[in-house]
Amino acid sequence: MSSQSTCLNCNRDSIEGAAYCIYCGQALHTHRFNFGHIFHEFFHAFTHTDKTVFGLISGLAVRPGVLVREYLGGKRKKYFNPFTFLLLVAAFSILVLSWAGKLHSSPSPSESVRPSESRVALDPQTMEIRKRAKQVGEFMNKRQNLVMLIAVPFIALVYFLAYKKMGLYYAEHLVANVFFNAFVILFSSVIFYPLLAFFRQPPAVYWVLIPMLFSHVLYYTLAYGQLLQAKGWVAWARVFLVSVLAVLLWSSLTRLLIGLYIRGF
Repeated sequence: MSSQSTCLNCNRDSIEGAAYCIYCGQALHTHRFNFGHIFHEFFHAFTHTDKTVFGLISGLAVRPGVLVREYLGGKRKKYFNPFTFLLLVAAFSILVLSWAGKLHSSPSPSESVRPSESRVALDPQTMEIRKRAKQVGEFMNKRQNLVMLIAVPFIALVYFLAYKKMGLYYAEHLVANVFFNAFVILFSSVIFYPLLAFFRQPPAVYWVLIPMLFSHVLYYTLAYGQLLQAKGWVAWARVFLVSVLAVLLWSSLTRLLIGLYIRGF
């Protein structure tokens, strides 16, 4: 019988000579940290892309559908956990929106020259509507990422119904959209969310929102086209139309709910 060595992570015995624990996967040969080890780990994080957040981001940027197809197919150990990635991206977007919100709180020049509305007599219903509209505006400026997170199961359902014959479970579409939506939020946090601090009043705000929604459509088209292995322009056109439908339905549903809230229904 071969001798055993104990894993320092899970305290289970593994066969001596093995490089990694057969139970938890940690390396069996560990040593105390020094600067050389820290440099190695830092360098390893950037140069060995498998199962790192950097590798996941680069993969989702270039071949999102291929990456998710591999993950759904069983290559789970290879990639960074999608739900952990989504939480990290959500935290990053909160920081960006918080920074943009501070800029948003300062009045713009156009707002400073507006005539005071305090002299205008408003009925209570109109005042309540304006109050709710202001609350919605503040919420959307600070919690845009939350709206996109809630969109995950909705958009997954649209693709599931559109491609039900492809054999993917709804849960698998849900996992795919966790990957895709996390990247969309990250991309929007870097490109579009900061712009909302400067283009915040209609019609200028639509200069940001419309390109942002269109970028979502293009990304979902690329991601799902690769995931479903679309062949030919007809298949890709269908993916594009389903992507447009998913984004428009979610956008319309959001606007409907906002309108109902503002009007007090």
